[in-house]
Amino acid sequence: MQVRSDNALTTIQNILLLAIVIIAGALILAYLLGFLTFLWGTSPFPSPIQIYGVYHTHDIHPNSRSDSRVVLINNSDIEYPNKDLMANFLRNGQEVHACINTLNGHLFIPTAHNGVQWMGGPGCSDSNFSPHETIVIDFTDDTFRMGDLVTVTIYQRCNGPCKKEVITFSLLDDDKINGWLNRNIYHMNGDYSLISCYEYTA
Repeated sequence: MQVRSDNALTTIQNILLLAIVIIAGALILAYLLGFLTFLWGTSPFPSPIQIYGVYHTHDIHPNSRSDSRVVLINNSDIEYPNKDLMANFLRNGQEVHACINTLNGHLFIPTAHNGVQWMGGPGCSDSNFSPHETIVIDFTDDTFRMGDLVTVTIYQRCNGPCKKEVITFSLLDDDKINGWLNRNIYHMNGDYSLISCYEYTA
């Protein structure tokens, strides 16, 4: 009688152990595929260069709310050579007509044709975009309106093989996969690497 009880207990233990292993495996797989991001959260792409603010009031015409000045800040401890930085802006997910192929104020030539009226600030006035410095980019009026979602992606020229963005999101999310492909594979400047991506509501 005692032998039967021990056998039954061993069988129950084996079944419980197998169930625990299966559940743990399912949880790990679900996490890797992105189904459990509401529990652990996603690891956001690092944003060392962020949007500090978007300003709409025009200096010359105070009643105008269409100035579209974006202030970037280096919110990291890294000093970036600003001539090697290129910025790309999106408004509500759509690319903005603005050619910003350098964040060096002396090398950047603002014209009405590239969507930027002027660039200034300590971060672009010398050779480096240093920690906690800012750069002001004055876009063509009405580029950004209040409530717009403004996205900035910063690319840095590579001095060796370009590092690509690590995928930290669900492989089943088509929008994020397509965005990753556009930023890392189909980007027209193959000698640049994405170093920062940041969203801000204007």
